[in-house]
Amino acid sequence: MRKVGQWLVLFGLLLVVASCAEEVKKEEAEVVVEDVLSSTPFTHDFDYDTCLIISHKVDNYDVWKASYDLSEEIRLNHGIKTIKVYQGKVDKKYAMVLTSIENVSQAKGYVTSDMLENSMQIAGVEGDIEIQWMRQKLEYTENADDSILMYMSFSVIDYERWEEAFLDDYGTGESKDFEVTHVLQGVDDEGLVTMLFQVNDHDYVQKMESNNSFQMKMLAAGVVSYPTIYKLDEREI
Repeated sequence: MRKVGQWLVLFGLLLVVASCAEEVKKEEAEVVVEDVLSSTPFTHDFDYDTCLIISHKVDNYDVWKASYDLSEEIRLNHGIKTIKVYQGKVDKKYAMVLTSIENVSQAKGYVTSDMLENSMQIAGVEGDIEIQWMRQKLEYTENADDSILMYMSFSVIDYERWEEAFLDDYGTGESKDFEVTHVLQGVDDEGLVTMLFQVNDHDYVQKMESNNSFQMKMLAAGVVSYPTIYKLDEREI
């Protein structure tokens, strides 16, 4: 019995040591990211944290927008505040909204309600509706003046690994041919990354897709899916 007790004590000590080592490793990684962050025009401090992105096709954008505006008070009562509204630059039937969320469970209750489904049908929403529950992770601290607004969403093995690689690459000046205004991470799927960014070159994405160096960087950063990309126009709220 004494030996069993001694082994249990030893095992417990090993677990404590392993836990402490993991915590130290995590803190060191956070310090590294903050050091890299300081050399870039990004911040981890922002006015809102949890976000909801809803995107879909509509029969007529103006009709949909008028209906969306009428429901603003209902959304606010459920802790959903509109931050940005977008329309597809190429596909004018594409609509996307970025909102801030005060309470996820309360907001999910509204998003999954018959009330919203009915209002979307009346507004002329067509086909599938994409819903992304996100946390804002990076925000651009400078004025973005590039002319073409774009949305990109993709999956990564580990968000922290990807963010560190992204910030390190941006800090070297190699990624400054585009301005990333927002980076968000999935709430339910933590490997989901969504970016809003601006460029001046209409063919920027196509050029990056054929750039072997860029592709290798994405693989090294842990990107594991082909990105979903849309060109957008920001509209009045």
